[in-house]
Amino acid sequence: GVILLPVTILGMFLGGFLIKKFKLHITEMAKFACITFTVAYLLNLLYFTCSCEVLQVAGLTAPYSGMKHLSSSKHIYVASCNAECSCKLDQWDPVCGDNGITYMTACFAGCKSSSGTGRNMVFHNCSCVEGQGLGLGNSSAVLGQCQRESCTKAFPYFLALQTACAFILALGGTPTYMIMFRSVSPDLKSFAVGIETLGGRVLG
Repeated sequence: GVILLPVTILGMFLGGFLIKKFKLHITEMAKFACITFTVAYLLNLLYFTCSCEVLQVAGLTAPYSGMKHLSSSKHIYVASCNAECSCKLDQWDPVCGDNGITYMTACFAGCKSSSGTGRNMVFHNCSCVEGQGLGLGNSSAVLGQCQRESCTKAFPYFLALQTACAFILALGGTPTYMIMFRSVSPDLKSFAVGIETLGGRVLG
């Protein structure tokens, strides 16, 4: 919002300036609006390139490697390494293991001890982390989800793309309103604005 608001305002003012500068008529404003909206639509397709890989959550999107799963569907997050921990299934306080896999809670990672406080808390002796091919005697986990490298790289491109789309849509929004005001009789202008706003909210 902090980035998009000034960009949107700039686009609206620039759209109005161009209309006044070049003295665009209704037909020319319609062409201008169509061009800007088409460009914005094409730019929206680039959002598909700003995707992230699926977060690897043990028992949900990633298996407990080398661990025996319980057969009950209710215990989808439970494996032999944490079956005796009595973990609560309705909690989401994720931790990131040394193996790069996220666990719903430190309990589901099979952690037996912890050190530190707050965001600096580290969990130790995590049996589920140890069992996933590391072979370490003191596998640990830190508070929070594991970082996804592709998300970190894609985020600046996402912000730039979102800013460009907001600016172009605002640029074409001003001639759209001008067309509506010039095409509707004075006594129906307020009604036309309401219909346009409703249509924009319903159709997105």
